[in-house]
Amino acid sequence: MPDRRTLEEMIDAVGKDGVRELYGVFKADAIMRLDEIRNRKNADGDLAVLKRHAHSLKGVCRTYGLPDSGELAFALEQAVSTGTPEEILQAAEKVLMHVPGEIEQGENLVAELTAANPNDNS
Repeated sequence: MPDRRTLEEMIDAVGKDGVRELYGVFKADAIMRLDEIRNRKNADGDLAVLKRHAHSLKGVCRTYGLPDSGELAFALEQAVSTGTPEEILQAAEKVLMHVPGEIEQGENLVAELTAANPNDNS
């Protein structure tokens, strides 16, 4: 579940238009990383690249108020470092199943928090 407080703090820092724009950039980046994870999740993939994408996804998810997704990406990063091929595959599948939905939930929350309000001049 997206963290409302994180997104509200971002709005305070960069404004509603800024958050909408930044979230769009985040979403595009996250989708690219998810595609890379999908393509490299098997043990025969480049594990160093897989780990780098998991690490980056972890950071951006946490930054944009998606702590659950960040934790799943962290688990994948750890699995690449110390896990078996099966553990890596399971961790990658969890990321691929959960993160896209949470990104969409975050996008919906951004839309809600940044919707035009006639009483709001920001």
